[in-house]
Amino acid sequence: MIELYDENHDGNIDFVEFVRSMEISFC
Repeated sequence: MIELYDENHDGNIDFVEFVRSMEISFC
């Protein structure tokens, strides 16, 4: 699941990436 949210593939989920992923899942 982490790869799904980790857009720059640095191993951590940035807050922006998390919010963007939530927007995608709710739209």
